[in-house]
Amino acid sequence: MTMLPASRNSDPTTSHLASAEITSSGKRATHVAKVVAVVRREPGLVAREISERCGLDYIETVRRLSDGKNAGSIEQRGARKSNGRLCAEWWPVVVNRSGVSG
Repeated sequence: MTMLPASRNSDPTTSHLASAEITSSGKRATHVAKVVAVVRREPGLVAREISERCGLDYIETVRRLSDGKNAGSIEQRGARKSNGRLCAEWWPVVVNRSGVSG
């Protein structure tokens, strides 16, 4: 899976070093696989629920959800209240037989 850079050009050097480390170690791809697996198993969860189920902290989960979205594996669709706040629901991207998502 090809992933976008985990840090922005305007981020400090330490962010670029951390991005390179998490990507080259394979940890980033492993965490993306974990969050995508949870979304496929239980569609419609919000980030906090996904975090609890995959055992990653909330910030790491949100970052890896973004990676999964950029890879075309999952998408935000709908929203609902969770802990008093409106939160995006995460759903797997379903590809039909012709290769078109929908």
